[in-house]
Amino acid sequence: MASVAKIKNSKYYRAYWRGIDGKQINRSTKVKISEGKKKAQEIADEMEDVYRGKKDKVKIRNAISTIHEKYNGDTLKPPSFNDFQKAFLDYKKSSVGVGSILKYKTSFRYFSDFLGNKANDGMDTITEYDIDRFKNSLSNRLSQSTVAGHIKSIKALFALSLQREEIEKTPFNGIKISRKSSSTLGTNHKRAFTMDELEILVNGLKGEWRSLVIFAVYTGQRLGDLATLKWSAIDIDNNKFSIVTSKTNRQVKMFLNSSLRKHIEEILPNKKTDYVHPNLAQKYLQNRHKTGSNGLSGAFSRHLAKLGLKEEYDLSHGRGGNKKNGRSGKRVISQLCFHSLRVTAITFLHELNVPMAIVQNWVGHDCPEIHQIYIKMGDDALRKASNAIPDIGV
Repeated sequence: MASVAKIKNSKYYRAYWRGIDGKQINRSTKVKISEGKKKAQEIADEMEDVYRGKKDKVKIRNAISTIHEKYNGDTLKPPSFNDFQKAFLDYKKSSVGVGSILKYKTSFRYFSDFLGNKANDGMDTITEYDIDRFKNSLSNRLSQSTVAGHIKSIKALFALSLQREEIEKTPFNGIKISRKSSSTLGTNHKRAFTMDELEILVNGLKGEWRSLVIFAVYTGQRLGDLATLKWSAIDIDNNKFSIVTSKTNRQVKMFLNSSLRKHIEEILPNKKTDYVHPNLAQKYLQNRHKTGSNGLSGAFSRHLAKLGLKEEYDLSHGRGGNKKNGRSGKRVISQLCFHSLRVTAITFLHELNVPMAIVQNWVGHDCPEIHQIYIKMGDDALRKASNAIPDIGV
């Protein structure tokens, strides 16, 4: 005979019974504890009868939904993947930035396209096999870290569905998520620019791109936050700079470096809009809303290639070029990109012996583990460290 019980952190009674093989089975009755145990017990008994009838999974699911409708007046069918996306994004909006929301949307779009019509069926029809096939399909054209990011986004959606008891289990139990492979280990982190490379950048770039590089070096902030930087973030009278980062929704405050202040005073007379870099801000925002990609990362990479700082990278979707090196092929990891300017700023501060906690707060990192990845000591600093060890009489 089936039994029912309350479980921790759930507002519903849960049903327990033994299957025909003797193994225990448990399912949510979807009967609220406030509605009473008797109703939950009746549903539990009928669930047990259904399972002992040796029906296939679809028939069992439909039968249990019918039982729930009989007692509660509504069906027990879980939402579809497409339907639950909105609930997930609404839930996340208060805790993550705009950039993260856009990344979630991109991951969900990829998975929905992969599933086809199945994306409109109940989430409980999606299996570990579906996740594994999707993961493999992405691996054919994207880097391992990018694939891992998409899988993590979808896993988070299923985790929330499980937490809300929309589904009984997640299809991610046997899925491994790895951001590194043995072939790329130690080579896929961005490196800092050297002083010579920075000089080439500052002298070779013009207008808003040059300004963007200067802001990046002296604030350590991300491309999107600097492209959409507003004059209201700069308090020239008090020599302060303050923004709320789009990725982590964290407020970052700092004092203006004298070189950055000089640059701001040079471009201030050209102020025409609320944005410090109006043309780049427009491109960034338009691309973000249309495609979920900012479009500026690729543009900066092309500037690097023209200045001889990296190999040229084909972003033509294979039109007139090698598809394997374009967007339709697997992305080749480059150690120099706009984010390298953030690494450069952090490296400068650490080489000047600024305490880690201050640098972490200055740049806007939430935890020391993430911050540690960004610390790239240059040869001079490493040489000084080696020479600092005293002679032991060798």
